[in-house]
Amino acid sequence: MPEFNDLYAMKALLGIGLLLLFTACGTPAISSSDQLARINDQPIAVEQVARLSADLTETSGLEVWNGQLVTHNDSGDGPSLYFLNEQGQETYRVTYLNLTAVDWEDIAQDENYMYIADVGNNSGDRRDLTIYRLPVTEILNTELVAETLGINYLDQTDFSRRDQNHGFDAESLVALNGELYLFSKDWKDQNTQIYPIDQLNPEQSLSPVASYAVKGLITGATHNQRGTIMLCGYDFNLNPFILPVKVEEDQFIFGKKRPLDIPGGAQAEAITYFKSDNGKDTYYISCEAFQIRLGEDEAQSNAYLFKFQIPSED
Repeated sequence: MPEFNDLYAMKALLGIGLLLLFTACGTPAISSSDQLARINDQPIAVEQVARLSADLTETSGLEVWNGQLVTHNDSGDGPSLYFLNEQGQETYRVTYLNLTAVDWEDIAQDENYMYIADVGNNSGDRRDLTIYRLPVTEILNTELVAETLGINYLDQTDFSRRDQNHGFDAESLVALNGELYLFSKDWKDQNTQIYPIDQLNPEQSLSPVASYAVKGLITGATHNQRGTIMLCGYDFNLNPFILPVKVEEDQFIFGKKRPLDIPGGAQAEAITYFKSDNGKDTYYISCEAFQIRLGEDEAQSNAYLFKFQIPSED
């Protein structure tokens, strides 16, 4: 990660860099309840749950399993899942002997399997994008041999290195109604493309079925068990947001992008639905750490776990 004089200077520099990479136009969604993706004026109140341990500075995926939060790092770590309680404290971790971690970016699950998306592709030159499929009954088995889904983008023909200047990156995976959906993180046009994945096909080329002009980077996905996918991400000024997507008869209906009230901004990387109670849905979000420089001293800010509630009808 780059070094910056302070957090605010970092945000400004990153914003300028990303803005130069982004284009002014994007592909419209095929179906949207808010064609302009206009951000609601009222930010969503967010509660800071915990400062995550130094082992989780690159937290990138988030899921709920057996009443606990499950997360992992993206690159620079081994093939490990970290289990946290509701207060964000690590209870244990599992390191898999037969899995490889190149750039783990998200985790999702259905009734039978946990899916780990090793699909990070900042440079646009990867040819080994993989989704691991782990039986939920074997999650704690360090020696399990997971099934693999090898994927590539059908419309990608250029595999030259294009650091953060392309549309073939993805960090968001969700399992819904027997289907897997991958949401792209388009560095160039600030769109997200939706790619369905056949969980029974070990090698496949992906084609998008929908696209939406997010005007930001999509970094995480979950669903509320009632047909609504919730995406998270941030814009070029590190302003975090969520974006609901209703799935109705194979149509993706995008709602309003809503800002999250996190002072100073945050690099929101992962989201998971936790529970519904008293007419409200509770979600958790994890945010990655930053490398900063203060004068001649170098330091790393912490990764954090947050949660928020929204009305269940949202």
